[in-house]
Amino acid sequence: MLFHLLESLTPGIFQSFCQPVHNPTRSFSTDESDSTADFWEFKIFVIGRLRREHRYVKGLDIIAQAVASLGEKFKLTCVGAPAGQQRAIEKWFVKEVGIDRDQLTIRGFCGREELKEMLWQADLVALPSRVEGFGLTALEAISAGVPVLVSGQSGIAAALQKVIGGRDVIVSSKEPQEWAERIRQLSLQDPQARNDNALRLRENYQQTYPWAKECGNFVKLIKDLLEADPTSNEENCGSSWQVQNSNQSGVPPPFPPVQRPLKEVQNRGREVHEAFLDPVLLQRELWWHLCFLFGPRTQLESREMKWGDISLGTDPTTGREMLVSSARLENQPMAPVRSVEYHKFPVKIYKVFKSHRPMDMNNPDSPLYLAVKRRYKPSNQVWYMRRAQAVNKIGTKSNYYPQQPAIDKYLKEP
Repeated sequence: MLFHLLESLTPGIFQSFCQPVHNPTRSFSTDESDSTADFWEFKIFVIGRLRREHRYVKGLDIIAQAVASLGEKFKLTCVGAPAGQQRAIEKWFVKEVGIDRDQLTIRGFCGREELKEMLWQADLVALPSRVEGFGLTALEAISAGVPVLVSGQSGIAAALQKVIGGRDVIVSSKEPQEWAERIRQLSLQDPQARNDNALRLRENYQQTYPWAKECGNFVKLIKDLLEADPTSNEENCGSSWQVQNSNQSGVPPPFPPVQRPLKEVQNRGREVHEAFLDPVLLQRELWWHLCFLFGPRTQLESREMKWGDISLGTDPTTGREMLVSSARLENQPMAPVRSVEYHKFPVKIYKVFKSHRPMDMNNPDSPLYLAVKRRYKPSNQVWYMRRAQAVNKIGTKSNYYPQQPAIDKYLKEP
């Protein structure tokens, strides 16, 4: 049942970014006899996180090498540097990637209005990510009527496959040479034609993914879920688990567990119990529950989370304690999902985890996930260090769902 309800909802054009025409005030020429060619530039913008751990995933080396190979008339502007790190990021680009300093501009994070102004300064917005859940910055550029090139490994590339003209802006290769060639081809186009194509892509995208249609799909999805019979489709979903663990409206919680042999369930039960005695398991358990409640997060996104992003709140319907997320990530998190039987366990995990953190690391700006002390005893009050957990250690081996028999004793605790 639930598996048949899975559906992709694609965001539409952001009207706040739209303007009637993207003014092509610049043109480009490679004709050496053209005396004005020396004053022309082709500006490529990349918008996103510029922290060191994000640079490879975001493909910043790809776009920087591509721009560097095209020569001094091509300028790269990267937007999204953390405060005070512009110089260090610029140094990385110049020394590690090889782009000339005169071709590079690093800008910090900016607000929505400032971002719109910057988009309208661009000749091209690039999304060269090696991995990208969707790529809202590219959609913002499309909404603004700015030419774009997007990676074939991005979610928006999949959406553009269905849009007339969408495939023309997808770069399937991760090679800088291919990106350089695509940028060069765009730069040689007549500026008016280039921007007319961008406006046409915006119109075609809006016709393919109108907000009314996507919102209607979402409403239908929720209605189908609420009206579904929890006892149907036993073969695909395990109806016995759903009936026992559904809430009062009869709606089962999402992601039902794979039916496991009793021995495996018992082993999992011991692991859950041990999570309250082991700092690594405890933190891993918390990571899994937060992903379950508020939507999946990558290790990089998880490492960026702060202690203040998660807090205890009260469910206005039941009056029970629940976890509340205020984390703002690139991909909007899913709405919290809770069931009557399940809600206490993540709260318990959160409280135990908080009790074993250093007191001064419980302020809102402290990292959520902390490095584990090398030497600790379960009887010690503090299990964690005063620094963030390594990226590759967050959420490892968290491919399970807590089994009900293993957590009964903790569900009964207040």
